[in-house]
Amino acid sequence: MILPYARAKASPNTLTILAGVMLVVVLVLMSIVPNLWMFLPVTALAGISWTVKASELWIAGQRAMPDWARGRMNAVNLMASQGGVALGGVLWGGAATYVGLGPTLVGGALLLTASLTLAIPLSINFASSLNLDPAPLKTTSLMIGSTHEFSFTPELDDGPVTVTRDLIIRPEDREEFLALVKEYRLVFLRNGAFLFRVDENLEHPGTFRTEMLLSSWAEHLRQFARMTKAETELVERVWAMHAGDEEPVVRHYLEANRLSTPLGFSQFGKGLAFESTRAREREESRGMAE
Repeated sequence: MILPYARAKASPNTLTILAGVMLVVVLVLMSIVPNLWMFLPVTALAGISWTVKASELWIAGQRAMPDWARGRMNAVNLMASQGGVALGGVLWGGAATYVGLGPTLVGGALLLTASLTLAIPLSINFASSLNLDPAPLKTTSLMIGSTHEFSFTPELDDGPVTVTRDLIIRPEDREEFLALVKEYRLVFLRNGAFLFRVDENLEHPGTFRTEMLLSSWAEHLRQFARMTKAETELVERVWAMHAGDEEPVVRHYLEANRLSTPLGFSQFGKGLAFESTRAREREESRGMAE
């Protein structure tokens, strides 16, 4: 009953700070309480403070995880936390052996106090305002799956894949665009791209090109399905700033790692647009027939 009341009165970050302060007091009391029966209520307070702190951090973590990555992120979280417990057991156990239990508990209280100063700049309150409801990204210029219009359908494991998009931004929107594009870049990196850059055309100021690199075609398709509602709103807001008379130009590229192409590139070429592949397939079919 106490915890729901506390959550109604205080923010998650405030609760973690208060629980941390309580744990600091508990550690100090544990180092100076001489009587076992007095020691037991102190340990009960330690359990309460640790549970509250761990609970708030866990809930904030779950709120900040998109559904498609929740399993992997929880696995990493558990591995890191359990590894920290094991390492801490060795370090604090060694400290208690060599310097004594009392000084070790006081040292732990001092380190915990120092760590509480990070709770203000690294507040967990942001997690409460996140909107991670799934909202796959769909637009007329770039749809998911079979709606890509290419001369051939890439295999799911084909890659790496490069996707570029050209945007024309009005001078009065330039400052807003440059501010939004920082988070825009992080959206695509979070959802599968391992490289994302934004360049401006020197010959035509105000014309920007976004370029992202993904490991495979399957990863590209999954990327748009992973979008949350907040991410989709941000991406569509950036795309809506395009001031050109026509839709933004979107191009997809695969690495040119074939022996021959209709353009005469060798197998050491760096990239080849999808449009050239139909002629290459016709050449391969004729070769097999001969």
